[in-house]
Amino acid sequence: MFTEKNRFKNTQKQDAFISFAVMIQSLLLVLQIFMIDVLHIASESTTIYRVLLTAIPMSVAIILSFIRKPVRFIVCYAVTLLILLFNGLVFPANASYMWSDAMCFLLPVVLPSALCLTCVTNVKVVWHTLYKISWATFCLAVFYVLNIFGGNYTFSGYNMGFSYALLLPAMSLYSRNSIISKLASIVLFILIVVLGSRGAAVIYVMFVIYDLVTRHKKLLVPAALIVMLVVLLIPVFMDALNDLGISSRTLTMLLSGDFRSDSGRGYLYNEVLDAFWEQPILGLGLWGDRPIIGIYCHNIILEMYINWGMIGATIILLILFFTVIVLFIASLKEN
Repeated sequence: MFTEKNRFKNTQKQDAFISFAVMIQSLLLVLQIFMIDVLHIASESTTIYRVLLTAIPMSVAIILSFIRKPVRFIVCYAVTLLILLFNGLVFPANASYMWSDAMCFLLPVVLPSALCLTCVTNVKVVWHTLYKISWATFCLAVFYVLNIFGGNYTFSGYNMGFSYALLLPAMSLYSRNSIISKLASIVLFILIVVLGSRGAAVIYVMFVIYDLVTRHKKLLVPAALIVMLVVLLIPVFMDALNDLGISSRTLTMLLSGDFRSDSGRGYLYNEVLDAFWEQPILGLGLWGDRPIIGIYCHNIILEMYINWGMIGATIILLILFFTVIVLFIASLKEN
């Protein structure tokens, strides 16, 4: 009995550490931005710090998870490497971009993060760990903004990385049945709108709408009235921001009616599509947009068709669609 109890506690501790190693990225990204903008540390140095703070806990998490599910790790890495090798042979123009990203992100961080999460025995531990990290991220983000107001750093434009770093913590805080937690979430949303990109803001709004429709239908009308009031006060809010030397790109686009603008990405889409239609069945291969435009094409659906071709991308998207539907139905049953 005592042995079983100790084993359970040890498993819970391991689950918590694995969850911490995987979920800490949002906090580390905000920390990196803080170090660059406020502490004026060279971006190259902050990258080294972030890599170390990622690699150390992730290495331990990988070992713990591999001990639990070694076959899963071996099979997934073997399949991934075979796909990368095959892609490099068939699409040699993509190879340099592919291996660079694969060695820096896919193989050491992205893939093991996903595998480690599948090895966690209690999913509640993941949510609890994320919630703690979200509060830490909230505190650091607020401290970062206070430094802007204090004149230690001049904000000169929007920061996409900052907004997406706050997105998951904002949703985690909102999901808790606590007024303080939801208020903190709203503060993060305001920071996303003021300092970040509209993409992250739209995702947060969709998440809140989903929550209201599925769990809090009685709050739909009051929420709609609050939104209308906030929209009316946006010009006043923007004037206050301008007095502080801050210009919100998202709010400016919203008021000017330019919110749906592709911000010049239409050119990128056209360039990639022209190349894609030359071989639509096979596609351009993984990282196929990089040799053409030098960067990511900024459209996940388009990228999937570029990577896998018409048939492969359609199959993958259908699988993802039905998986999301199944998970959505399961989540409704739990609620």
